[in-house]
Amino acid sequence: MFILLFLIWLLFNNYYAWDVYFLEIVLFGLGVCALVYLFMIKFTRFNFKRDIRFCKKFPLLVLYFIILLKEIIVSNIKVLSIIINPKDKPSPEIVSFNVDLKTHFMRTLIANSITLTPGTITISLQRDKLIVHCLKKKFIDGFENSTLVRIAKRIEA
Repeated sequence: MFILLFLIWLLFNNYYAWDVYFLEIVLFGLGVCALVYLFMIKFTRFNFKRDIRFCKKFPLLVLYFIILLKEIIVSNIKVLSIIINPKDKPSPEIVSFNVDLKTHFMRTLIANSITLTPGTITISLQRDKLIVHCLKKKFIDGFENSTLVRIAKRIEA
């Protein structure tokens, strides 16, 4: 969080010439960010251990969103082929399956990721059970063992 605060400080100052003035902005920014960070630790539920845990899991989150972006692009192409090809008719189905994730946040992230991909919409999320409407059953087949779910489990671990 400290690094994020410092990057926001540099972004808001909008001065990037390497001179004495920039050094002054950097040093003052480090001090202000340190004070804000200590304030956050003292007066909110934020703590240093949670920050370290987040830093360790951040690469997995980036990987998750890169794979999600790839899945969105692939789903766009599949839905486009249904629209363009008159022989390829949609056969809408409602599918339910279980995703054994521990936290509500990760279950919600998976449900919203399904909704973001074209051709699928999450209708309901009840504990571990997801109910999904899809244009074709093959759009959601094998999702409970997909890469997104595996990465979500690694983020939770």
